[in-house]
Amino acid sequence: MDYLVVLKDIVQIVFWLLAGVLAVLTYRQARRTVLQPIRTEVFKEQLKVMSEVMSLFVGKGEVPLREDFKFYALFNANACYLLDSYAASVFDMKFDPDKRLYNSTDCPMKIHTIESIKKTSGSQDGSGSALYSQVYVGDWSLHEVDRLYLNKQCCEMTQRITQLLENPLLPSRMVELLSEYLKIVGNNQSILMRLLEKESKSLAAKFPSLHDMDAHAVWSRNLLTEYMKEFEHFKPVADEIVKFVRCYFGTDNLKRL
Repeated sequence: MDYLVVLKDIVQIVFWLLAGVLAVLTYRQARRTVLQPIRTEVFKEQLKVMSEVMSLFVGKGEVPLREDFKFYALFNANACYLLDSYAASVFDMKFDPDKRLYNSTDCPMKIHTIESIKKTSGSQDGSGSALYSQVYVGDWSLHEVDRLYLNKQCCEMTQRITQLLENPLLPSRMVELLSEYLKIVGNNQSILMRLLEKESKSLAAKFPSLHDMDAHAVWSRNLLTEYMKEFEHFKPVADEIVKFVRCYFGTDNLKRL
């Protein structure tokens, strides 16, 4: 009979529909089962790197965050270099760089202005000796602050954060925050260079004689005060980093379980 044929067709259609749905569900379940170990390993690695990030920032105020880079040591080394350069240029003083605050052990790296690199690369002998000389010697009226000595702690902390940024499992938002944090480091270094450049123009008036340089401690303290006034704070971004980590892992929600 015709209705039996129709019923048979309906049953077959329903059967194949159910078979198709079952196949899709089975595939999705199998896919989740296969990928779950991978997700677990990724989560473990993310937890590890985020824990390292937290150890750098959690519970720290502005002063400890600055101390991670030893910005006072950075200031002292470069203020010392400026005064030494002035004394060497104007009063023909001699200094042993290995015994100064900017020695290569305590300050293993230095950054240079683009202008100083261009001038050195364009020198006739091409030796670049001016770029790497420890103390400026020459006409002080022509002096420019063309370098900044980087203390060991600053280099190490910067490298540590950079290594975290190189981790491919780091969430993109965390990459942005850590990059912003390093940008603040660079900004504060630039601020110091600008203040030293400004101060170098007034050294002749403040220290007209070698005897006057005995008051360099007062000069250094006043310059440090000015530097701290312009210093860009780390704390706001550090708090954002900690907040992101807690939200990313749902720390507050875990407490309710």
